[in-house]
Parts: sequence; C-alpha cells; structure tokens
Amino acid sequence: MHRMMYDAAGVPDLWTVMLKRNGHIERLRRLHLPMKGKVDQTVRDHIAIVEAIAAGDPIAAAREVRAHLSRSLAFIEGIRAHYPAEYFRD
Repeated sequence: MHRMMYDAAGVPDLWTVMLKRNGHIERLRRLHLPMKGKVDQTVRDHIAIVEAIAAGDPIAAAREVRAHLSRSLAFIEGIRAHYPAEYFRD
C-alpha cells in the first residue's frame, strides 16, 4: 500500500529515498506488528486513509496518516521493555 501511495502521488522516486532512510522506523514497525491488535488496527488505519483520499479530503487523509504513524511511536517504551537488549540501547 505504501509504495502505491507514492506512485499515485507522482513521486515514485521518493519511495526509494524513504526506504534508504527509514531503518529505525521499519525496525519499530516490525517489532510492533506481532503485538495483540496491531494488525487489525493497521487495517482499520489503512482503510481510513484510503477513504479520506477517495473522498478528496487531504486534511482528513493527513490526519489519518499522522494517527497511523503515531500509534507505533506511542508503543516505543513498551517495545523497548519487551526487547530490552536485542534491539535497543541507551
């Protein structure tokens, strides 16, 4: 879905740049994914984003994207506690 959005926005090269720069976020996303309810929430988030785009409402789309991204960021401390030494250091 993410790459399709870059393509649809007319900035497919930005996808490649983002992949090269998002290592820490990707690691966080992969560590968060197995947690209970994460997959269902991600599907709901993606639906909300697509619906806002389809409705032609960029403000709502941006709001939904921000909410989607902030959910994983809100779990950083819990993820750090679950994987204290394997993936994080102070």
